[in-house]
Amino acid sequence: MVIDVYASGEGYLLYLLLRDYLIDSQSNICLRYTDRPLPADGDISLFLIPNPTEWEIQILSAIPQKGKTFILSSNCGDIPNCTELKGEFLTEGFSLILDEILGNPHLAEVVRNVKPPKADKVIATLREKLPFYIPLAVAKRDTILKGWEYYLGLKGFPLSGYLYPFEEKQILSILSNIGFQDKIFPLLLGKTTETFIEKIKQRGFVPIEVLIDAKNNLESELNYLLLAKEIAENLQKL
Repeated sequence: MVIDVYASGEGYLLYLLLRDYLIDSQSNICLRYTDRPLPADGDISLFLIPNPTEWEIQILSAIPQKGKTFILSSNCGDIPNCTELKGEFLTEGFSLILDEILGNPHLAEVVRNVKPPKADKVIATLREKLPFYIPLAVAKRDTILKGWEYYLGLKGFPLSGYLYPFEEKQILSILSNIGFQDKIFPLLLGKTTETFIEKIKQRGFVPIEVLIDAKNNLESELNYLLLAKEIAENLQKL
C-alpha cells in the first residue's frame, strides 16, 4: 500500500512520527511525501494540516478528491470531508491514523492517552538559559530534534540539533571551539554514555539531560515532542 502525505506545520512532525513507526514495525506500507496539497496516485491521500493557510484551503476545496482521502486538521473551516481534531494534534491525529488507516485500534488508544511528562525542573532551567544561550541538542532520533527545533522556533529560540552517536565528533568539535563556548549549552534529549558525558565535561560544560522512560520508540518520540511543546508554551516569545 502506498500512502501519499502532504503536511504543514505541526503536521510535518506527525508525518515524521508515522514514518519512524512504519520503519520500526517493518511495515510494507510505502510512505510518499508530497510538497503540494493535491491528490496523488497512491492508494491513500493523507493531508496533515493543523492550521491550514488560505492557499491550502483554496486548493483542497477546489480540487476533486480521488480514492481514499483523509484530511486531518485542528481547524477545517470550509475544507470538504475534513476531520477536525479537538484535542492534541499529534496524539489525536496519530490515533486516527492507527485506527482508521493502519487497523490498530489498541495502539491507537494507547497513543491517545500519552501525556507530556512532568518536567518543572527542565522548564525552569531552559527558561533561564534560552534567552542567552543556544541549545546544542543531541538525540538519537531526527524526529525529536525536528520537534524541538520547531516548537522552540515558534517562540523565537534557535536550536542546533545533532544525531547521536553518528555526529559525536562534530558535537565535541563545536564544544571545543573557543568562539562558541560562551554562546551554547549541550542539551541531551535521551540516554547517551558516561564516556560521552565525560568528554563534554572535559570541555568545560555541564550538560542538561532530559531523560524520559518509555516502553518503545513511538512512545519515546511522542513524549519528547509533547515535552518540547509544553516547554515552549512556558516560554516568553523573543
